[in-house]
Amino acid sequence: METIKKLKEYAKINHVPVVRNNTLVHLLKLVDNPLVFNILEIGTAIGYSGICMLNANKNAILTTIEINPEMANIAKQNFADFNLLNRVELILGDAKTVLENLVKKNQKFDIIFLDGPKGQYVKYLKIIEELMTKRSVLFADNIFIGEGLTNKHNTIKHRLAEFIEIINKPPFISEVFTVDEGYAIIKLAEEINN
Repeated sequence: METIKKLKEYAKINHVPVVRNNTLVHLLKLVDNPLVFNILEIGTAIGYSGICMLNANKNAILTTIEINPEMANIAKQNFADFNLLNRVELILGDAKTVLENLVKKNQKFDIIFLDGPKGQYVKYLKIIEELMTKRSVLFADNIFIGEGLTNKHNTIKHRLAEFIEIINKPPFISEVFTVDEGYAIIKLAEEINN
């Protein structure tokens, strides 16, 4: 059976970005909660963070979205190696389209882990909002990744800055952390009566 350490080594050798250690610790604290049952992950990669989340909460099920067929196959095998496949729905496709379909099915999630293409965070946010309840937590990773990018990646930097601006206004309330490449914990604010 695979080990988490081996998965991390595989990711490093093959240049697959996976959630960083300090960020993962905070994410897993949120996941390890008896009120968390449904987790949505945007960006499966090799399944590393999904496996960590399912191991942290034995009652949770995971819906995870991946656009790359090769990555999806590797992730599926990794979920199987960890005996977690029965708790995973791995959806191959473009995240925006998949998210819109989840909204149409009126699905709601307790934890949403946003770790897909950084330049698309703003586009996804409005759709994700419809997948949240007042108890839901959106955990957005790598929100400061643009800070270290070269000029040719200015678009990502600007889009992440826009994302941070949006999550700090109603209907959201957010905590932003500068650990690793930055992450935000986002909730829906209670209804404001005019």
